[in-house]
Amino acid sequence: MLLYCTILFSCEEFTFTVENLNNDEIQVLGHGGMGIHSLLPMNSLASVINCIEKGAVGTELDVQLSKDGYLVAFHDNDLSESTNSCGLINSYTWEELKEVRYKDYSIDSNYPLLLVTDILEGLESYEDLIFSFDCKLYPESEEVEDYTKVFSETIIHMVDSLNLDCYIESQEELFLQDIKTKRPFYKLLYYPSSFESGYALSIENDFYGMSISTDHITGAELELAHDNGLWVTLWNVRTRARNKAAILKNPDCIQADKLDHLINLLD
Repeated sequence: MLLYCTILFSCEEFTFTVENLNNDEIQVLGHGGMGIHSLLPMNSLASVINCIEKGAVGTELDVQLSKDGYLVAFHDNDLSESTNSCGLINSYTWEELKEVRYKDYSIDSNYPLLLVTDILEGLESYEDLIFSFDCKLYPESEEVEDYTKVFSETIIHMVDSLNLDCYIESQEELFLQDIKTKRPFYKLLYYPSSFESGYALSIENDFYGMSISTDHITGAELELAHDNGLWVTLWNVRTRARNKAAILKNPDCIQADKLDHLINLLD
């Protein structure tokens, strides 16, 4: 089914066709919930609930591993970038991280860090939702192999035990390879810094596809990925103009920051 649409939005006609691997429909996920422009912190329960209520079919969540092996929903490398604490998630136990709060959010100053499972359990239902887990690994250099193995085993346990419909994204080839040896049917998305490197590595490893900034892939390159059976999720789609440009590339999925606008365009 080839989707053809003409949208009149803000007195501007926008015409597009969609031809992709997702039955010619672009899947819309929230970016950490409502995205980077929201007054709600990314990866907070309130932000995720809001994006689902507005029509997203699910959401991307950033996932990090605590010192004692808990999957924490948090985006930044260092806690100091957006919370009242500092340092790496993997430097703390979950008991210590429970006390951390997001800062500089005007609606409420008491947003805590959450486990991924806390967010899932806080939803009315997650069985019909789609998740994309962006797994962020920051191991000590001498512990890379062990840390990677623990992380992969932990996320596999969560996905299997909750029977989640999800993608797993990572910049770490070793991490995705480890998961693929254990769960070859998982939808693994490599997260590259360029299309060329991501395309070659995804083909070589037989990954499900790529999760890539819209700045790093052209429409022609996306078509090449599709021709070789690779799913493509776009992110860094932060404005109305970027929403339109991303749609015209025919991705399979967009992780939205301007969610209302994107859903209006696609509806």
